[in-house]
Amino acid sequence: MSLLHHNSKVSAMLKKDNSAGSIEWDGVDPSYLILRNVTKSAKITNGDSVVTSTYSANYPSHLLIGTVAGIIPDPSSNFYTL
Repeated sequence: MSLLHHNSKVSAMLKKDNSAGSIEWDGVDPSYLILRNVTKSAKITNGDSVVTSTYSANYPSHLLIGTVAGIIPDPSSNFYTL
């Protein structure tokens, strides 16, 4: 299943420190995916590489998915949305 399918959720992580989350497409712009549930203890900057994680059942680990374009802290939790 493509990452650009509305039911697709893939385990992904930041390449530099292996901070894991779940990546999905919001159905709006095929140039952007959303990485959810990355812990706020991760040191994230725009341009960081996002790769498939070792927890992904459908894809081999460490395949480049893209780079971080924006960082949104969730004030009600300990996670970022990228």
